[in-house]
Amino acid sequence: DMSTPAWENIVFSGHSQGSGHVAYLAQTKNINGAVMISGPQDECIGCPEETTFWIDELYASSSDTPYTALAQGQEPLFSVMEDNWKCMKAANPSINWSTTEPQSTGFGLDTTPDDAWESPLFTNVTYADTSTCGGKEHCSVAIDDSVPYIKKSDGETMYLYEASVWPSILKAGSMKNTKSTKSSKKGKKGKKTSKGRARN
Repeated sequence: DMSTPAWENIVFSGHSQGSGHVAYLAQTKNINGAVMISGPQDECIGCPEETTFWIDELYASSSDTPYTALAQGQEPLFSVMEDNWKCMKAANPSINWSTTEPQSTGFGLDTTPDDAWESPLFTNVTYADTSTCGGKEHCSVAIDDSVPYIKKSDGETMYLYEASVWPSILKAGSMKNTKSTKSSKKGKKGKKTSKGRARN
């Protein structure tokens, strides 16, 4: 049927609201992989405590569909993302993360696909001084003028996350039917100590 996407052959990636779309597709379709950047941020505002919504339900994607996530640790809604990653894993224990506690990418130069496979990732690298985005931390993991960069005197520029972070979350998110090689360097990364915020 040419009118229907071959969901099982597509790896979806999205930033911000787009990451919520990716998670929802994984919940409603059997997709090949889910790469979520700065999200999902969905929450049930004003709902009674213990209220559940779509993110807490069983996912249609198969048990070997890989999930990866990346966010900036200072984003205002980072704690909401943490809650959502935990809810996704609780509803679907087969999700590849061995922990939902986000691990630091450090300076973003030696992140591996195994790191992205094992848990959600976060960065605390400051956004670029060229950022014109309203939510600078939120934009700094995906939007060109906000991503931290290294620039040579001749003008050549390298965006920090293209060194290893972006390739790792994309590769790990495409590793369906493939087991992690467990090559992550133990103890390399520190855990974020978040203030925590109950999802309303």
